[in-house]
Amino acid sequence: MALGSNQVGVSVAGNFIPELWSDEVIGAYKSNLVVANLVTKLSHKGKKGDTIHIPVPYIIGSYK
Repeated sequence: MALGSNQVGVSVAGNFIPELWSDEVIGAYKSNLVVANLVTKLSHKGKKGDTIHIPVPYIIGSYK
């Protein structure tokens, strides 16, 4: 299988400098999120191709 031309090599990875973000920047970012507060976050510790079954809660009497 051929790899693309945008792969990270040893020379590029050796020059990697991690970025550190201050708590104020992260707080401002999180306060501006819109959809994140409307969805449920599910942590998944599986692997690619796993099937996830998500139950749908409903109120008794309103299920059609």
